Amino acid sequence: MKLPGNERDYEPRLGKGRLGENARYTEWDPVTVGRPGREQEYRLLNDRQECHSYSSNSEYAIWNPERFDPDKVDEKHLMPFDGFRVLWDIQIESYNYLKESHLSGDEVRRMVDCTLLCNREPVYLLSRREVHWTLIAAHEALLKLQELPFRCWKWREEIGRKVDYEKTPCKVQTFYGDQGALILEAGPEAKFIPPVYHESDIDGEWEWEDTIKVDLLDPKIWWFRD
Repeated sequence: MKLPGNERDYEPRLGKGRLGENARYTEWDPVTVGRPGREQEYRLLNDRQECHSYSSNSEYAIWNPERFDPDKVDEKHLMPFDGFRVLWDIQIESYNYLKESHLSGDEVRRMVDCTLLCNREPVYLLSRREVHWTLIAAHEALLKLQELPFRCWKWREEIGRKVDYEKTPCKVQTFYGDQGALILEAGPEAKFIPPVYHESDIDGEWEWEDTIKVDLLDPKIWWFRD
């Protein structure tokens, strides 16, 4: 089942009893309710009888205590849900730093760092020299991340995913959320080819034949490899 926008890859988890395959309610991934540090986990349920109705809400939340029994859903405790399935946040920090150079001389420069978080975990980093340009870049990156087949809110399940980078079959080996970067591992008998601007006599031998570090939003990644 697909959902519109950035949550289109949220998949229902069929449980037992009333949450079973033929039941009225379908269980989705849990959501959090509350401010950071005081969050509680709730179950998110979809009402199949109302999911095609424009006049009523088809999604409900129910508190997820440890004693939650999927076979016994007390409907009087269901609450209409109109919240975020995935929590996206932006952290921004401006500062000055010292650039030291023996050739051009030392200079104090400005910098703005921005971290994008998904469900409170960092998933992307970008930097600009002005706050307003940083916010514009963050807006563009956020839209791309929300449409990315890589599920940031389930990034641990994306490790090992098979992808193509340019024409090289490979898989996701590691994800560095604080850098917004991936380590891709080439498949058996496959090698990453050096870029056209790489010159061995100047840049040295190409050292990224087996693994390569790339930006999470690199357009050369093909995510839909079988």
